[in-house]
Amino acid sequence: MQTTSQDPGVAGGRREYILDKVTTVEPEATPFISSIRKVSGAMSTTVETLVDDLRAPRKTGTKEGQKATGANNKSANRAKVKNYTHRLMDEWSVGEVQMAIAKNKGQAAIANEAGRSKAKMVKEIKRDMEAIALSDNTPSEGTSDANMVTRGVFDWHNTSGGAGSLLVPSGYRTPAASNIDHSSSTSSALFTENTFNVALKSIKQQHGSKQTLDLFCGDDIVETIDNFTRIQPSSTNQRYSVRENSSDHAITLSVRVFDSSFARVNIVNDQFVKVDANGDGSADAGLLCQSKFWELHFLEELMTVDHDDEDGSGPWGFARAMFATLNLNPKSGGILYY
Repeated sequence: MQTTSQDPGVAGGRREYILDKVTTVEPEATPFISSIRKVSGAMSTTVETLVDDLRAPRKTGTKEGQKATGANNKSANRAKVKNYTHRLMDEWSVGEVQMAIAKNKGQAAIANEAGRSKAKMVKEIKRDMEAIALSDNTPSEGTSDANMVTRGVFDWHNTSGGAGSLLVPSGYRTPAASNIDHSSSTSSALFTENTFNVALKSIKQQHGSKQTLDLFCGDDIVETIDNFTRIQPSSTNQRYSVRENSSDHAITLSVRVFDSSFARVNIVNDQFVKVDANGDGSADAGLLCQSKFWELHFLEELMTVDHDDEDGSGPWGFARAMFATLNLNPKSGGILYY
């Protein structure tokens, strides 16, 4: 294999011209975990919170002189929702040869090879945390032979209460109408504006009033919502037309906010929703939520440990964090999946 100093095929004394720049060509934004509350000091590998309900409204009266029975225990339906802690760990290292090259200023663009490796590891862990939170992971407490895994949002909003041993109590599970399940559809379109609004109506009914939601979703869902009300399949179902000034020489096909009678939805594009085994996010999956109902509880906040070149193989280090996602109200949102 020829080096760039020999191209286009004549060996000689040409110098290589490598810019002192390094460009990261991977997405880095983590909007979901950046928007939710972080809580330090968890005291167990299981994080729990209490949920409660209200009885159905009554329109009946009572009789004159009717006595109280003392039998209506208002805490009877109180329940716990819970999750296990996730143990996340990663390492960095730099070989002794590469360190020597960098020390002698023979490394393009990177003055501190160890520092860059450590910083890169931290960025990768942040992406891991976003992918873990927005996953379909089944919670697992873990053992010396099994990984510690926290519940992902798609398990939190499973209408059956999730998988594994930490089922959401039956009275507090996400209603089926709040989720948009396109997994069995043969249509080429992901979902329609009407289907989307049906889910928003279901979520509104859990609160009793119009809510402001965030939709963290992949590219195909963003594209689908961009096309809402913009395409006229027939002459009878057009909601409105969009007119633009031709002098601007621009066509706008972007929806940042979808505002209906039932919810105002902020569209947030996220590349780490429901990632697969290769780390690729699902373009056709999303989470509808109110960020105020989501928390990230840390048994141990992200910490790093560095080791010098102790055995001659070069410096190295690791980072570790232990955390759990907690949904304070599983009925407050929903998921889109295909």
